[in-house]
Amino acid sequence: KHGAMRQFLRAPEIWPFSRVCVFVGFADGPIDKHGAMRQFLRAPEIWPLGRVCVFLGFADSLGAIGKAEDEFRKAGQKIGEKWERVTNCSGQSLNFNVEARTPKNEWVEGAVNYTSIESCSLKEGKTNNDLKANDELWNNYLDEAGFEGGYWRWWPETGSPTDNDFDYLLAVDFSSIEEYGNARDNRIESMMAGTRPEQIHDCNTPRLYESTNVRLRLAE
Repeated sequence: KHGAMRQFLRAPEIWPFSRVCVFVGFADGPIDKHGAMRQFLRAPEIWPLGRVCVFLGFADSLGAIGKAEDEFRKAGQKIGEKWERVTNCSGQSLNFNVEARTPKNEWVEGAVNYTSIESCSLKEGKTNNDLKANDELWNNYLDEAGFEGGYWRWWPETGSPTDNDFDYLLAVDFSSIEEYGNARDNRIESMMAGTRPEQIHDCNTPRLYESTNVRLRLAE
């Protein structure tokens, strides 16, 4: 039960509300040859060069993350030693996660999915108060387009760089690369037709990463 925050990537059933907290660990490598890479969100280019992967854990509150960290420091030495034999993390940070769209496709423990991530900032004159109405507009648009994935905003929290040039990260879930490609096709078509909803933020080019659901449950 100790160190649970280090053992899973996504945990949809522990999200009773739309806001959860994200633990992020950075791995510099090397990665163990016996499949350890499959346990991470592989994102070499999302963070500074040299990062091999990103390891994410979710909890329903910052307090829960703190409790897991306290317990890990007291009794997680053996787990920590095993972790360090696989790879080394240069640091960790917290993000405040807001679920703006719940995915319709079920997540399966051990399954491979894909996640696109963009760095975004609210447009001039727009505030957090505008997000709810805009999300409703976009969710209707995505429903009509047949998109079954979800999307989340990761707001920087404790341990995040203080010189970020964006407000939050936008993470979008896809069940396959084909689904991602279809979404990009739909984006171009709707832009050409003038039917794409208003965007209240500016984002850079998305990066697509392979992700594995290592653990989808809380320790008892």
